[in-house]
Amino acid sequence: PWPKEALASVAAAFLDDPSTGLPPGLPTAALTAALCSAHETAQRASASALRFSKLSVHVTPTRYLELLKTFANLLKARREALDKRKSRYDGGLEKLASTAEQVAAMSIELTELQPKLRVLQSEADDLLLVIKRDSAEAEKTRALVEAEETAALAQAASAEAIKDECTAELASAEPALAAASKALATLKKEDIVEVRIFKTPPMGVKLTMEAVCIM
Repeated sequence: PWPKEALASVAAAFLDDPSTGLPPGLPTAALTAALCSAHETAQRASASALRFSKLSVHVTPTRYLELLKTFANLLKARREALDKRKSRYDGGLEKLASTAEQVAAMSIELTELQPKLRVLQSEADDLLLVIKRDSAEAEKTRALVEAEETAALAQAASAEAIKDECTAELASAEPALAAASKALATLKKEDIVEVRIFKTPPMGVKLTMEAVCIM
């Protein structure tokens, strides 16, 4: 087995080698001591296993080099996982900051819109009052129109009744009118001259003319 100084020297050289891909700034002294201690612990465990159980476990310098490589791989994997988590965390912080900016901008916009919203609300209320007033007036007008329509229908019905009555009376008077027209057609000029001679018509003529006037 290698002496402790050799183990420490190999570990320090491994940790400082850029080709291992390990990040800079590692606590080399503390890591070297830990790696050496782990290898020495494995050597003692191997000797104990051989002494008590006759089980031979070889802890060689090659195993030590494998320990260093395993440590490097685990450290890099852990570092990559932490970098991914940090990237997600940074992305979340950026989104939160962006959201906060948007919320602040919307808050300012809403504050600026408040006067306009109050004006629009007032206009809407005024318009609603106008609509209610116009609706009430329209209802009154509708009632008035319906009343006038009812009166007009009644007048139309009355006029129709008068028309029917006049038509009936005209129909009953047409025979007398036809007879009168026929009698008038038989008058001669001499008959009219004869009538003019009478300053006071005879009673029969007077009675007849009165009847004609009444008709």
